[in-house]
Amino acid sequence: MNKIYKPALMAGFLMLAGCGGSSESSTDNKPNLPVVQEKPKLTFHVKTRTDCGTIPYPNASVVFHDADGNAMAAYMTDSVGFFSQDVPAGAEHASV
Repeated sequence: MNKIYKPALMAGFLMLAGCGGSSESSTDNKPNLPVVQEKPKLTFHVKTRTDCGTIPYPNASVVFHDADGNAMAAYMTDSVGFFSQDVPAGAEHASV
């Protein structure tokens, strides 16, 4: 009885030895997701110094500049000096 099982087991093992192997890379089955590039965002609070400390500076001008220093876009802070805006494409500097 033992002589019958050994050849059958060996044949089954040899047939299954090649299963799961492939010349293809395991990354071939993974989807390619596009890389989403987030725009950089500039966020800050503008404050001014007084004799009593610092206080919010409302409606301050915020200007984005290109590499040559030319103004590209201008914005204002809100009523409590808060500013948050995506940086425009090509902007290299900002001034307040």
